[in-house]
Amino acid sequence: MADVFAYRRSRRIAGFMRRCRVAASALLFPATLAAQAGDSVSLRFAWRDGLTADVEHEVLRVRTSHQGSDTTTMRTRSLMRVAAHPQGFVVRSDSLRVEGFDAAASVPTEFAQRMMSTLGSLTPSFVVSADGEFVQVTDLARLKAAMDSLFAPMVREMGESVPQVASFMGQLLSEQALTASAAQEWNALVGTWVGAEWELGAVYELETEEAVPIMPGLTVPMRLQFSAAGRVPCSEADQATSCVELQMISVPDSAGMKRLTQQLLERLAGVPDAEEVVAALENMEVEQELTVVAEPNTLVPHLVVREKRVRVTVAALAGEDGGTMRQVDRNVQRYRYRK
Repeated sequence: MADVFAYRRSRRIAGFMRRCRVAASALLFPATLAAQAGDSVSLRFAWRDGLTADVEHEVLRVRTSHQGSDTTTMRTRSLMRVAAHPQGFVVRSDSLRVEGFDAAASVPTEFAQRMMSTLGSLTPSFVVSADGEFVQVTDLARLKAAMDSLFAPMVREMGESVPQVASFMGQLLSEQALTASAAQEWNALVGTWVGAEWELGAVYELETEEAVPIMPGLTVPMRLQFSAAGRVPCSEADQATSCVELQMISVPDSAGMKRLTQQLLERLAGVPDAEEVVAALENMEVEQELTVVAEPNTLVPHLVVREKRVRVTVAALAGEDGGTMRQVDRNVQRYRYRK
């Protein structure tokens, strides 16, 4: 659920980095200072016309509870191409091939098949400025049509029993939400880091209140940590440490996540006893970690790893067993550039 406000967070951080260009690190609070004396990194955006990469993408979800565990994995390959645009650059991903899909028992087979057949239409092309700022999606109508085709049967079926679900899914599949999703991907890849100047090995911490776009008026306290962990090879085959490993860890406040969960249950799912359900959540922990290996002078990425860890402990109620549920979502992208 923390993902619902990830776009706005990344967008604001990206803007903050751009405004502070030279002294971004001085305006954050150093949580630890383990860097080597005088060793720092300047992060600049300098992609080029014609940049082309083969992208290997693997998504893994592992869910564990007292009832057992299940795992879902998906592996794809695609081609990322960058071309000059009047506003900067247009970034396109195409030639997608699904190389493996192992669904957990909890994933409906029919839905999985529809997803596989539609997946190639779900990757948007978008424009970024010469400074590395997300501008717009270029093919919203096609993307919207593909998403509607994939999710419409499920929304229709669920909407018959829970009308709020149809309304909620309509918001998630709106052009505004799809634009936000594309921007979130770009900001994780590049936008968040543009303009930072950090000491290597230092960790900078920022505490903020994050608004939840789909729930007007609701905010969640958030703790963010940023670091340039060190200089590393750009790939396993490289010897030189010409890339830098960038990290961001975001941890929403547990009480704030409980409030968000209750609001979602009440407003969107129509659960009458949402307060009682949420009260049974004895513990709710969410942590998201983003790691990017990129060239510091261009922010051309070579590896992107996103991992979200969720741990929820539920008390036993009305004869129902309680227990702890853990879920880990790991998303890995490797970029291999063509000459």
